[in-house]
Amino acid sequence: MKSSAEAILRQAPEAINPREFIRELLDAIKLDKDFYGGKKLYSHYLKGVLKTKDPSNQYPDLHDPNKPAYQRARHLSDEEIRIFQKATSSLVRYAPNPDVALRFAEFFLVQVAPPLRNEQTELIILVSIMYCYTHARHNKCEYLRKGLDWVRIGLERGLALRRTKVPLRSGFERTSQMFASTAEPILSYHRLTPSADGREMIKQNELFILRCNT
Repeated sequence: MKSSAEAILRQAPEAINPREFIRELLDAIKLDKDFYGGKKLYSHYLKGVLKTKDPSNQYPDLHDPNKPAYQRARHLSDEEIRIFQKATSSLVRYAPNPDVALRFAEFFLVQVAPPLRNEQTELIILVSIMYCYTHARHNKCEYLRKGLDWVRIGLERGLALRRTKVPLRSGFERTSQMFASTAEPILSYHRLTPSADGREMIKQNELFILRCNT
């Protein structure tokens, strides 16, 4: 771990500069391939961001089997909330295997309350899980099979399987574009192709249509 990251770990969690934190986190998990160093930074940062809803104000624990619900530990600026969301979705995307990715996703989707959790970040995490599934080093066929469930969820949430060359004006449109690209290996494995509008999955060389709600 770099000295700059170690310096963050020595700070009180509530005193950490969010921009410095996210820079060090992304450097660790993307450039240095040190996922567990990034996780250590994230766990420390969470102590200044989250608390449980019960009076104990317990520090967040990703591995707590009771899976308590968390809310803001203090007032957070919009930038601090965005950085927390980006940190979480990045850890899902760059997790060393799908099981670790799912644990971080479950933590965010089940245990974290709004406004720290929002719909846009939920969709990004969904795409990040699919990315992790398609890049699994072991049991890849198993994860490609399971990945179809996440594609269905994405379609149910309004994402589309068609990529477009028109300018993308919103975060939702950019996420939908990533969804379409990330889903391609999963569709290929199942011999499916997007419908003309990208809202359905069609069996290749057949007229049978597999709708997202079946």
